[in-house]
Amino acid sequence: MLELIDWTTFTVLLAAGFLGSQAVAPLNQSIQKLTQGDAKTVPGSRSQRMIGFLNAGINLVVIAIAIIGGLLFTALLKTVGVPLVESALTGSPAPSLWATVAVPIMAGLSLGVVLSLSALYRPNDRHVDFYSISIWRRLLAGVLHGGIVEELVFRWFLLSFIVWLLSLFSGFAGDATPNNAFWIANTIAALLFGLMHVPGSAATGPLTGITIFLVMALNTLVGLVYGYLFWQHGLEAAVFAHMSTHLALQPCATLLLRVVSSRRSMPPIPKEI
Repeated sequence: MLELIDWTTFTVLLAAGFLGSQAVAPLNQSIQKLTQGDAKTVPGSRSQRMIGFLNAGINLVVIAIAIIGGLLFTALLKTVGVPLVESALTGSPAPSLWATVAVPIMAGLSLGVVLSLSALYRPNDRHVDFYSISIWRRLLAGVLHGGIVEELVFRWFLLSFIVWLLSLFSGFAGDATPNNAFWIANTIAALLFGLMHVPGSAATGPLTGITIFLVMALNTLVGLVYGYLFWQHGLEAAVFAHMSTHLALQPCATLLLRVVSSRRSMPPIPKEI
């Protein structure tokens, strides 16, 4: 089985995944600071460094497993894979940049604008005002961690794995995956993608029925789009769409809240941290 893996591609994806896994640290630090309030911490202690190294190591192992699994399932199912990376590494003909880059970016920007409307729901008893965190921290986490790590795990690995499982039961060939098998897998992966975002919402505010619905519905929606782009045009298409979603979501949500708070009695957004 391991002979199906292109280790050069693995190395490129692992480097990108590691970069993405570290990009969420500034955002987590801001959330921790806001939740702790005036509580004093001792930065740089040995235990904190050990925990940081341990978390980085665990993340790297999880990402490596997801990449290896994705490479195996891509080979077995004969799916698109990572056409831009493969073209750069092997000199093979490049895929259509319109389908692989331009369309996903436009789709992602559109999704980001739509998702920004959810920022208007702001429970009064929230633990953290997410949009008071510096936009560069939110963008760094969303673009790199979301765009790379989450796509490696949920589309590259999980979606491909579910399609492969379905192929064992239905017996279809990898190059003839039925649409219903793909959409079953895509829906399951998108629902799990939405569920994965619920704990993050719990860290910033109470899990009301509206909160859970918005988190699940909106993330499932974008997950379905990313999954379709991945299946049709490769991993890079899903990555570009996911990155573009955050590039539109974060500034649009911040701007929308500022405009609305200036016209209504909503509490103003605190100064960014």
